[in-house]
Order: sequence, then C-alpha cells, then structure tokens
Amino acid sequence: MSEPNRMIHTPEGVRDIYTGECGRRLAVQERILKVLYSYGYEQIQTPSFEFMETFRQDRGSAGSREMFKFFDRDNNTLVLRPDMTPAIARCVAKYFKDETMPLRLCYLERTYKNNSSYQGRLKERTETGAELIGDNCADADGEMIALVTACLKASGLEEFQVELGQARFYQSLLEEAGLDEKGTPLWALLLYRLYGACGEARYLTGARNALAWCMRNQITDGAPECVGGLAGANPQSAVVYRPWFLHTCLYTAGFFALALLEELKLQS
Repeated sequence: MSEPNRMIHTPEGVRDIYTGECGRRLAVQERILKVLYSYGYEQIQTPSFEFMETFRQDRGSAGSREMFKFFDRDNNTLVLRPDMTPAIARCVAKYFKDETMPLRLCYLERTYKNNSSYQGRLKERTETGAELIGDNCADADGEMIALVTACLKASGLEEFQVELGQARFYQSLLEEAGLDEKGTPLWALLLYRLYGACGEARYLTGARNALAWCMRNQITDGAPECVGGLAGANPQSAVVYRPWFLHTCLYTAGFFALALLEELKLQS
C-alpha cells in the first residue's frame, strides 16, 4: 500500500466505528453494564499494556506469537493485553487480598490479539465480562449462568445458546478411562482443546501422549481397546470389531486430522 493510502486506511484486523453503529454499540454496552451493576458487580479498569509475564500462556493467556510486544526505555518487554482475566487476577492479588470474599468485579475494555489473517477475526476487540472471585459453590455457578443470560437478553438477543466448560469434569473422565498414555483421536482432540481453553500443561502432555499412542498403534495395528479409532488392515485391526468400519474410520480420521492440526499450530 502506498504512503498516501496508509494515511486514510487502517491496518488489517482493526476497524473504525462511527455514526449510527457507534451509537448502537454504546447503547448495548450501557445496557449490559446496567445488568452487571444490578447483580452487585463493581467495574474495574486495567492498563492497556502490562509486563509480558502477566499474560504468560501457562497462566491461561495467549501464546507469545499472538501478543503485540514492544519494549520500554528500561528494556522491559511489554504487551498490549490479549485478555482481561490475568489482569484482573493481578489486581486482586495486589489490592483486594484482605477484602472479604466473595469479590464481584466486572469490566468493559479493549483487548488485542495478533491473530493470523486467515482466522477472520479482529485483532482489536471490546470485551465485557464478570469475575466472581472466592466462591466455588454451586450457587456461584448458578449466579454466573443467570448473569450471562440476563446480559444477552439486555443486549437485544432473543435466541442464543450458552455453552458451559468445566475442565475438572473432563479430567475426571480421562482419569477414569485411564487415557493419560493412550486413547482415540477424539480424546486427543479433546485434550488439545482443553489445553487451549485453560493452558494447563497436563492437558497438553496428555494430548501428545494420546496422539502419539494413536500414531503408534491405531494407524498400523489397531488394538481392541482402540475400537473406533484409526485402524490398519490386518486381522487384529478395528475391522474385526466394527462392521461399520468404513463410516467409523471416516469420522475418526477427521478427529485425528484435527488433533494433528492442533499440534502443528502449537509447533508453528
């Protein structure tokens, strides 16, 4: 792009918001914040950039390649915040450690992620959310579900779906099935997705072990315990155990490809 064009265009991944859209956006944000306040949540604001250590991937934040990084005059590595939760956690540890729990905080801030262009997502986004800290009972879970539903309705949505994710539930299933060292491509894919959601190293280790086990056993010599996985063509393969082998293989080949893609993304 030529220099004159750069002066009137925005970089890839960001956009201008103006006139009617800007007004509608502000109105929706105000309605959502009103709901958050009605539930007793107090708004908190954090800096747009912080030390890189605050947002390390092993703390559940973005990977290094997804961060916008720069240096200050003292040669400290700083990043534009990729998400809000680590910043909220830092504030709680610094300012609220002596407060009576539970603690209810909410935010409406911009976040920045250096996504690949093919992902089709903006690199600068406005995020709103709530953090209920210091209460892990079922009532707290119910409060958050009700809060999400109320916020979505306040934004004007009439048809929506709320998805719940609880890593400990899946972890108990994996331990019950003994899939730390072996598993099907579906389990490998699940573990990769769990790692992407919470950043816990044990999920990545389990995913890689499961994927490696699949590659060693299921592609060349399927075993009875891997029924439904990728199978070889010998008499001991899953062909013996599944009369609908061709359909099964089509599905599980897809799971295997997706799990392998997750690993390649981490390696890139």
